Amino acid sequence: MTVYFGNGNPKVKPKYAARLIALAGKAKPINGYMIEVKGYASSSGSTELNQQLSEDRADETQRQ
Repeated sequence: MTVYFGNGNPKVKPKYAARLIALAGKAKPINGYMIEVKGYASSSGSTELNQQLSEDRADETQRQ
């Protein structure tokens, strides 16, 4: 599943949040099922800023 964010924003867009919740609900009862979460940012801005934004996006996605 691909999740999109606003430019420079770590918050999950609402329509993707609903999809994440649905996916988690399906996966939760399956013993041993794991979901891998990765966060990415564009190449604009500094490396440090984009690294932090990527991490914040991955964290935000997991909280959903």
